[in-house]
Amino acid sequence: MNSPKTSLRLAALFSAGLLMGTLQAAPPASNTNWWDRHGDDATVVENSPPVIEGSPATEVDAGAAYLFVPAVTDADGDRLKFSIINRPAWAGFDRKSGELSGTPAAGEVGTTAGIVIEVTDGTHVASLDPFDLTVHTSTGDTDDGSDTESEPVNSAPEISGTPPTEVTENSEYRFTPTASDPDGDELSFGIENHPAWAQFDSATGTLSGTPGSTDVGTTSGIVISVTDGALTSALDAFDLVVNDDGTANGSAAISWTPPTTRTDGSALTDLAGYRLRYGQSSGDYSETVEIGAGVTSYVLEQLDQGQWYFTMTALDSEGLESEFSEEGQKTIE
Repeated sequence: MNSPKTSLRLAALFSAGLLMGTLQAAPPASNTNWWDRHGDDATVVENSPPVIEGSPATEVDAGAAYLFVPAVTDADGDRLKFSIINRPAWAGFDRKSGELSGTPAAGEVGTTAGIVIEVTDGTHVASLDPFDLTVHTSTGDTDDGSDTESEPVNSAPEISGTPPTEVTENSEYRFTPTASDPDGDELSFGIENHPAWAQFDSATGTLSGTPGSTDVGTTSGIVISVTDGALTSALDAFDLVVNDDGTANGSAAISWTPPTTRTDGSALTDLAGYRLRYGQSSGDYSETVEIGAGVTSYVLEQLDQGQWYFTMTALDSEGLESEFSEEGQKTIE
C-alpha cells in the first residue's frame, strides 16, 4: 500500500521542481555481472567461463593405480566445482579438484565408455572430451588372485638399410644392414634368393661380391632378414641388377688353309696375305683386319656380346683379291 503513495509523492516533487535528474531502475541481482561505476556511467562486465584441460590415460592394468587430475583456470577467480559422467565403478572422484583415481581389481577388467569430466563456476560449464577407460588383465595375475612374477615379453629385432640395386660387372658390391634388438638378444641373419656370384655373412648380414661378365642380369626378390631366435624381421624385397661394363671382352679364333691356285686353275705363287672381315650382321662386315701371308690362324678379341659373322679373302702381290670365303659365325656371351 506504500508504493502508490511513494509514486504520487515523487510525482508531486517532480512537478514542484524539487527533484532534479532522472530516475533509473536498479540493476537486476545476478552473480554473473558486476557494476563498475565511473561518475554517472555504469559498465557491465560479462563472466568468463572456466577452462579445463588435460589428457587422461585411457588404459590401466588390473592391480595398478590410476590417477588423473585436470588442469583448470578461471579468469574471474570464481569458485569452481567438478562433476563426472560415467564414472568407473572402481574409481573415486574429487569434486573439488576433479581428480579421478583408483586401483581396479582383476574382476573389473573391461572398458568404461563415454567418461566426461566437467567443471562449473556456477554459471558456465566446461568439460573435457569424452574418453573410454580400459582395464587390462595384469600379466602378474593368476587364477587364484595371487601375484606372480611375470616373464618379460620378447620384442622383435629391428633391421634397416637401403641396399644398392645395381652393380657393374667386375665391380665390387657390398651392403650391410643395420640391426638391433630391444632386449639385447644375440642376432643372426638370413637371406632369400641369394645371388650366385655373391657371398652372405650370417653374423653381420653383409652381402658382397664381384660379379663377372657371365653374371650380367637381374636377381629378383632378394630378402635379408634378422632373427633373435624367436622373432624375425626383414627388409623389403629388392632386385639386384648386374650391368654390362661396356667393355668388349669376347674373342673368336679364326683358322684357315692357305689357297694354292687361282680361279683359272693356275698355281698361286705370289700369295701376299689375307683380309679378314667381320661384323654383327650376316653379309655386313663393318670391321677389317689385314693379315700377313705366313699366318694360318688369328684371334679376334674384345668382341661385344652377341652374334658375330666372319669371312676372308686372299691377296696376291699385285693386290688382286679373291672372292669371299664361306661365312663363319660365333655367339659371344
